[in-house]
Amino acid sequence: MNALAGVVGRLPHRRVARNVSENAADVRDDIKSLGKAQATLLTGGYVHGRLVQSLYWSAAAALLGAAFVSGLYDGILQVHWYVHIGNFHLELFNLKHWWDNLFPYNWWPLYRHAAFRDIAAPAVATMAVKTLLASRKWWGVRVSNVRLLTSPLVVVVLTFGLGVLGVWLTDFAFPAAWAWASSELGHPGFKVSARFLGKASASQIVLGIVIGQIVHRYWAPVGATLQGGSLDRAVDRAQAIVERAGISMTRAVEIDAAGWHVIPAWVRLPLSPPVVRERFAEMWRGNTAVKIRKGHGKLIAVMTVFAVLVTLLGLVGHYWAGAGHTVPYLFPGG
Repeated sequence: MNALAGVVGRLPHRRVARNVSENAADVRDDIKSLGKAQATLLTGGYVHGRLVQSLYWSAAAALLGAAFVSGLYDGILQVHWYVHIGNFHLELFNLKHWWDNLFPYNWWPLYRHAAFRDIAAPAVATMAVKTLLASRKWWGVRVSNVRLLTSPLVVVVLTFGLGVLGVWLTDFAFPAAWAWASSELGHPGFKVSARFLGKASASQIVLGIVIGQIVHRYWAPVGATLQGGSLDRAVDRAQAIVERAGISMTRAVEIDAAGWHVIPAWVRLPLSPPVVRERFAEMWRGNTAVKIRKGHGKLIAVMTVFAVLVTLLGLVGHYWAGAGHTVPYLFPGG
């Protein structure tokens, strides 16, 4: 803190600081004029290349969202979990045989992968993108701890339920309707294969995106709370440093622009999605006006750790172990 205070004291005497001071009034004016329809960064400027940045962050969020579904599905239902070290062998669980033969009907193979993974993956990927790039209208929303705790289960039920409905429509209802319509038109032999629509990956992706859009209407305030709670803690940590140095929030932005960085690098640089950097800036300008509810912090931390671990499991399990490789003590094979 003494070092930062020393920097503040020397700031007016350095050339770089004078250059910043010449524009300080403009910076302050920009900051004061915020709160418009389009969010801005801490300096009052807009994100350059916002569309391009949003696109590649969306792609990353979609990949991780799909990996999360794979982590849940493969990690629970497709992997033989055990630990074997020398003479030590610990059997955990193996649900694959039970799941693959849950229903003794020929339609079950159509449902077990498609409804619970192949369609669910793009659905959750869509929700991940919309959560990461949360619309500004959700920025001030906070839900209760009960809603935070129960929403993931509700989302799972809705996603899988709509996935089952989607498989029924694409594999059975639509082909049957097509066959009936063809017969009525005098072409009784002109049919669509019962697996054509459901097995086409493009249709599963489109169906998953539609389901993701539907379920996100329920998830949006929860996702906004998770993002907002995490950012609020980051803002509090950064502002604590500034307050202990005895400088104002606006002055801290000027000092940061001069080259003595007190703002996190992922806020100053394009190391996080534009909407995250903009939302951080709005919370910063609101100072202590935006606060997370009591108890949210620990719950958000636990949920974040769980999501990260499951996503890593999905990346390793689906894209590495699923390709035939083994991971010692995690996916040892067998």
